[in-house]
Amino acid sequence: MKSKIAILITLTIVTFACDKKKNQTEVVDNNSIETPKALEDNDAMYSLSKFSSRYDSNIIEKLYEEALDKNENLKILHNKVDLISSDSLNLKTKPYRKYSKINNTYWQNVYSYSKSINDSTTRKLIIDVFEKLEKKL
Repeated sequence: MKSKIAILITLTIVTFACDKKKNQTEVVDNNSIETPKALEDNDAMYSLSKFSSRYDSNIIEKLYEEALDKNENLKILHNKVDLISSDSLNLKTKPYRKYSKINNTYWQNVYSYSKSINDSTTRKLIIDVFEKLEKKL
């Protein structure tokens, strides 16, 4: 009687173990992801002059471009980011850049005129005053 129970338990364990393994292989087959073209082994990807790296230096860009081609949502997002970062950034910062340029020119002129003072102690005092003023701004 004990031997029948032992055989029954052993068969049950083997059956569940095999069934579980079969389900795992199905999951792996269903979840297999296509290797990106940028990562495929091609002789053209190898460079004799670069022994330290296997792929081209811009592998990230190639992967991103491939993802852009495959994913429409990513392409839309990429276009929105390009639009925001290109035109609007330049337009938004144009007044500040103009102000900054004028400000830098002003301080360059101040120091230029200060250095032209002949008396060294007066020149040093004036330059110190202007340096303090510039730091406050």
